[in-house]
Amino acid sequence: GGTHQLEALILAAGRGSRLGELGGGLPKTLLRIGDRPIIAHQLSLLHEMGIRKATVVVGFQAEQAVRAITEVTPTGMHVQFVINPFYTVTNTLGSFWLGLSSVSEDLVYMNGDTVFDRPVLRRLLDAPADVAMAIDDHPCGDEEMKVIIRDAAVVRVSKEVDPSDAQGEFIGVAAFKREAIETFARAALKAFNEWGPMSYTEAAFEVMAADGYRLTPVDITGLYWQEIDFEADLERARVQFPHSEIGRACRPG
Repeated sequence: GGTHQLEALILAAGRGSRLGELGGGLPKTLLRIGDRPIIAHQLSLLHEMGIRKATVVVGFQAEQAVRAITEVTPTGMHVQFVINPFYTVTNTLGSFWLGLSSVSEDLVYMNGDTVFDRPVLRRLLDAPADVAMAIDDHPCGDEEMKVIIRDAAVVRVSKEVDPSDAQGEFIGVAAFKREAIETFARAALKAFNEWGPMSYTEAAFEVMAADGYRLTPVDITGLYWQEIDFEADLERARVQFPHSEIGRACRPG
């Protein structure tokens, strides 16, 4: 009963090898958009929304990441770090699973390479759901984490979904009620066993859906967000991100 505290889990172990030289040997989450790294934008947003505790899973260049992230952590916010030493042989599911051991409250989860605006988080946290997933309904290709929705529930979420069947893309930001976290952890282990350590977090969502657990889609179509996978994504974010220096300069008023 009562309102639970809310905490965040940010997956930031990856290298971002697809960005090539642009990454400059930094973990992807430390790439700068405007005057600050991606994760600084994320932490500020969480802090603004009253979230005071975050767990960040780091892997690639872990020590450097911890130092840099500590520097940009808002005052009054507690960030704890979990190291995924297996980041080269696991994918996001491995980092998620390792990070879950530090989580005890309602949870908002995000990938460390995604920038988004306040309304995305607001809409997600307002959803009365055990598990709420932010979905952007747009035409998808092979690269996107596509969803199929039936009876107002996400029944599939995978890159493997046929683009012509897809009803949008899961942007890698989700909210879990505390009660759902244990179920998710069990689903993660099942996904590991079935598909191996290189699975994405989404594999665990698929296990839950297959077991009949309701995953609630939250439509964020038209709100600002951008995942940074390729050079073009980074360029686009640097121009469009509403909280970047450039974005602020371009806005009226």
